[in-house]
Amino acid sequence: MSRTVSLMGLALAALVTFVARDGAAQGRPSATQRAIDAATRQCDTDAPRVCIRAIGRLSASVRARPEVKLRLLRAQFEQISPLLEPDGARALAAPARAELDRVYRSLVALTEQQPTLGEAWLVRGRIELSTNALDTSATSLDSAARLLPRDPAPANDLAMVLVALRRLPDAERALVRATGLAPNDAEPWSNLGAVRLGRGNAQAAADAFREAIRCAPTVARHPSDLGAALLAAGQPEPAARAFGDAVRLAPGDPLFRANLGYALSLANRLDDALAELRRATELGPRSSTAWNNLATVLSRRGDRAGAEAALRRALEVDPTDARARANLEALLSSSRATTPATRDAGR
Repeated sequence: MSRTVSLMGLALAALVTFVARDGAAQGRPSATQRAIDAATRQCDTDAPRVCIRAIGRLSASVRARPEVKLRLLRAQFEQISPLLEPDGARALAAPARAELDRVYRSLVALTEQQPTLGEAWLVRGRIELSTNALDTSATSLDSAARLLPRDPAPANDLAMVLVALRRLPDAERALVRATGLAPNDAEPWSNLGAVRLGRGNAQAAADAFREAIRCAPTVARHPSDLGAALLAAGQPEPAARAFGDAVRLAPGDPLFRANLGYALSLANRLDDALAELRRATELGPRSSTAWNNLATVLSRRGDRAGAEAALRRALEVDPTDARARANLEALLSSSRATTPATRDAGR
């Protein structure tokens, strides 16, 4: 998920404006406030476990403050989140699952006590997404987006939940908002392109992927995504150029080369396509996509035996590859149809 801005920006703003009575008169933060500032700086720059230890050194009364409690809960979730994908909480070991449940219950209580604390709704929504509670996550992230109108993160995260709920028009609107709030962040642009492509608007998707490239020109995924959009728009030559950019950025990635070879084949540049696809299968011998695309080019060049061998290799790599199986059946059927009938030599 996108981390376009600090999850705790609002909480930090609230913290730094707090001045105890003994420091207010002189315009200096109190010792308590200095301790809070030191702890939050560690939360901003260090690993979650360091943040948890830093907050643990504060007094119980300070830890009970909503902003400080939220910072701690966020760090505790971030300690678990690398293990998670949507619906991944079911696979957590029992202690981690129990910790996630405890953090979530605390966040629910915090949002009930402090319903205008947008950051709490944001972290709550992310936990709900990780446990596949999509409808509840959408509600929480929508609250976060309303309470944090200048933060693109809730809108971006909300869009991803809406995609999972197959509410693509709503997801696109959320991402348009996110890109407006963070025009130089590649992730919302990339997500917007994916949603537009899913809605069948390939040209608009390509525009969004170009913006992602502008924001992060060294990330190979973005020109590859652009290539996919251009292929969907029926533009194989520009798609091949985009995939070529991805290959230059990540020359060892077999999938990018397989995509480049496929685009080159659609542009009728079969020699170039064959070279790229052979290299793709060398780099990724376990990529059924590369073998599939190689078979397509070999078949178009009239090498039926080579195409059949490539398709059988694709099925060896992935026996569930429906595309490879269908292509192999079509190839064999075509071969039988063009082979002259022969008499049994024993008759």
